[in-house]
Amino acid sequence: MSNELKVGDLVIFNTQFYSHLPFPLEGTGIVSALSTRFGQPSYDVLFPIGKMFQMPRQWFIRINTSNPQAYCPIEEEWKMWGDP
Repeated sequence: MSNELKVGDLVIFNTQFYSHLPFPLEGTGIVSALSTRFGQPSYDVLFPIGKMFQMPRQWFIRINTSNPQAYCPIEEEWKMWGDP
């Protein structure tokens, strides 16, 4: 099974990245769109407080799954955003 998210997947925000946000983000989000950023997949996710645009996979944890590959490991930031 792929580690990538699909439109309609339910996710929560990965707490390792709270320092990157200017506001608290809680609750369950839903993946609403897929795109590519720096050659890597990125996701638009709709949360109860708003929508996040073109965010990397590492920022989200898929929920309601028993597959351990659904949980993306933390990577270095250069991997997250792509090699400039």
